[in-house]
Amino acid sequence: MPGALSTAAWVAHDLGTAVAVGGGLFGRIALEPSVRNIEDREERGQVVNDAWRRFGGVQLGATAIMAATWFTGRAKLGGMAAGGGSASALVVAKDILVGTTLATAIGAAVTGNLMAKQREQDAVPMNAEGEVAEDAPAAARALGRVTDAFGLVNLCAGLGVVAVTAVLAMQAGKSKTWKPSAASCPDSPGGGDPGSECRGARWAAARAGGKSRRCAVERGLQPLRR
Repeated sequence: MPGALSTAAWVAHDLGTAVAVGGGLFGRIALEPSVRNIEDREERGQVVNDAWRRFGGVQLGATAIMAATWFTGRAKLGGMAAGGGSASALVVAKDILVGTTLATAIGAAVTGNLMAKQREQDAVPMNAEGEVAEDAPAAARALGRVTDAFGLVNLCAGLGVVAVTAVLAMQAGKSKTWKPSAASCPDSPGGGDPGSECRGARWAAARAGGKSRRCAVERGLQPLRR
């Protein structure tokens, strides 16, 4: 069961990352520039606003899932389990990137809602690049700049999450302390957490036979004796 839960969390983390980053990338490089084909500048704003309003909740939810699964697993498993050294630094880097992605997603959602209210009060024209036009009300221009900044930082941080996750996965695959066999050590302190290394050689020496000893041998904590 712990292994199944871990796999489910991993899948949820990757799917959340894909939706959050992919949606932001699509909106920035495809959706917003495409409104140049709409002649009415106010209608451009309405189209973009409606699209982001529909997708905003999905993106924020996906980002929350990505962050929740990462920090939950992070509390139980550190960079040492992935090999230590540079892996530890990468884990901290991902902490920062995931936190930044979540914070900017929340910020963009707040400013986006404020912009929607602004559109209900005043006309907010958009230029051909999908940005708030210069002749729009001052409040709308300010909200547009802040929202755009949140979106850019969010996208960059999200891409960073993808990159760091890939590098961590590669380093974990090369790590001697990250063994699939760790999940089959039910007697180990910490519930078979591969990062605990079964509490070291003392535990391995104390468990003399059976499955526990095989796990210790596979981890390199105890020599194989015939």
